[in-house]
Amino acid sequence: MTTAARPAPLTRHPAFRWGVAAWFALLLGLGLFVMPEAVHQAIGEKLGLGGVLPGAEAKRVVLSLLAALLGLGIGLVLAMRVTALSDAREPGWGREIAEDEEPEEDGMLPGVGALPGFGLLSGLGALALASSWSRSRSRDD
Repeated sequence: MTTAARPAPLTRHPAFRWGVAAWFALLLGLGLFVMPEAVHQAIGEKLGLGGVLPGAEAKRVVLSLLAALLGLGIGLVLAMRVTALSDAREPGWGREIAEDEEPEEDGMLPGVGALPGFGLLSGLGALALASSWSRSRSRDD
């Protein structure tokens, strides 16, 4: 029987959270920046930026920066959740494992129900699936 050390997952790297956060910031910030001018005008009117920022380019830059900050926050929260899920799934990274060692008994992720919000997300997914199924059933009848 041979043993091998498992390499640490990517989520254990110290820069993982900030890398994911930067990626989301880039996606949201640049994604809004390349939108047509009408989108920036509409968002600026909804936020009341018409009197504060007179130029169209100033609105574009400020709104893109706000979107990038929002993306940074969303990415950081998601990366923290993924890291917590990874830690809950396999708390013993780096330990020696045998080749004949069995995986989890049911293949389910231990501790997922204990993570805040994951029960709600799975419930919402089940609700969406059930409602789409009932809609498709009503169209068939």
